[in-house]
Amino acid sequence: MKFRGLILLAGMLILAGCATLDKEECIRGDWRELGVKDGVNGEPAARIEEHRKACAEHGIRPDERLYMAGRGEGLKEYCRIDNAFQSGLKGKPYKGVCPGDIDLRFSRYNSAAYAVYKTRKEIESKNSSISSKQSRLESRKTSDKDRVNIRGEIRRLESDLDRLRSDLRDQERRLDDLTAEARDSKRQSKRELERRPAVTPVVPPAATTARGRAAGAKLPDGRASGTLTLDGKSIPLKYAYAMAQPNTFEAAKNDIAVLLTEKPLPEGALRGIGDLREATRNHQGYAYFKINSAGKPIYELIDHPATREGKYGQIQMSGFIHAGFTPKRMGKDRVEGTFATEKPEDFLTYKYEIRADFSAPVLKAKLPEPLPSAKNGKKLPANGGDPGKAYQAHRKAIRDKDLAALRRTAPDPQTKDMSDSDLEKAIDFMNTISPAAPKITRGYVKGKRAVLYVEGVVDGEKQYGTVEMAANGKTWYVVREGWSNTPPKK
Repeated sequence: MKFRGLILLAGMLILAGCATLDKEECIRGDWRELGVKDGVNGEPAARIEEHRKACAEHGIRPDERLYMAGRGEGLKEYCRIDNAFQSGLKGKPYKGVCPGDIDLRFSRYNSAAYAVYKTRKEIESKNSSISSKQSRLESRKTSDKDRVNIRGEIRRLESDLDRLRSDLRDQERRLDDLTAEARDSKRQSKRELERRPAVTPVVPPAATTARGRAAGAKLPDGRASGTLTLDGKSIPLKYAYAMAQPNTFEAAKNDIAVLLTEKPLPEGALRGIGDLREATRNHQGYAYFKINSAGKPIYELIDHPATREGKYGQIQMSGFIHAGFTPKRMGKDRVEGTFATEKPEDFLTYKYEIRADFSAPVLKAKLPEPLPSAKNGKKLPANGGDPGKAYQAHRKAIRDKDLAALRRTAPDPQTKDMSDSDLEKAIDFMNTISPAAPKITRGYVKGKRAVLYVEGVVDGEKQYGTVEMAANGKTWYVVREGWSNTPPKK
């Protein structure tokens, strides 16, 4: 009997959890206010039936007249065309509650925004899974067999991410088109209103930001004003930097990278770099964003004391960002705006908040010189010549886990600040993602720069590598090494 009693109690708790109102709310009976709330949230008229069932258990009946009057007021707020986009992007699908004259448009706009929301959530989930699997891959406790499986899972996840990012770009383009359509319609309505007699507006007191600075007050170039918070721990953001740099996927287009930091960058950190993120080497406490040529934020990276204490070191999101971006000025020479979350956001394992105004001059990225080729350079011997010998020594150092040799064959900026422990982890990771004995297929040299094209096999799949080399005197070293399952263009 006790067991049966527990089952009944569990059932009662489940039913109570599904109730739309508790006993106190039913007794209070603020039906008009409840109607307003449901209307603002876009709830259908049938919602009152759920309230009726919830309150019937307590012998109370809703005042339907007051509820419907309040819901009508709330729907006036909900059924604004701009809210079709806002509610969809917040993950709230339309339930067909708006008047017939805007129902179809509201549904179309909301559906487009909701599709973007769902794809962003999928991207976030895939990014989280990849970060988790990369942590397992780098763990010394992971067996070789498990590493093979994990690498396969990561490749599949990255393939899914590529597809989702492509879908998201298409969905965001459609959303942009619909937003422009709605904006044009609003302008038309505004022109009609302007034909009416003008009314002198009442000017409200100047608004202020969360930090007390008057809204609209100009920040000096290179400064930020705001905070970055993870899990309740806040750091100030005081300095701002910006750079125009090539888009990762479309080099012909420029992104604007924005870096907001707690402390100023060291002198010389911005000199001769092709990506603003390069300036953060050995720097802590910052938020880094990329904004594409259409003005959309597409990348977000956070470095915070909480992340350095956790398993990720840093947290990042590609394809979209958690923080909203409000541009104030997007010029060739200067960018101003605000990055802000509306509420604490779940960012991997953290609760993330940011609110920061910024103004920064836009620096120009140092564009990389074209790689040596048959057109502008000299073809190397079959074994890659001296650059090839240096590369093979580099690969041997990785295979043998020879830290001293690796420090000699890689450029100082990549290794000089790494501890032996961190370098060992990096070697383990390199050994898992690249072929053990790659073969040089061709190469070219121009002055003190060279490129080697190499091939190898990882987990039974052929991989193609592009290795950039540079010379310091007569000594060649590896600058950059990238691998793909797609052959490079000849």
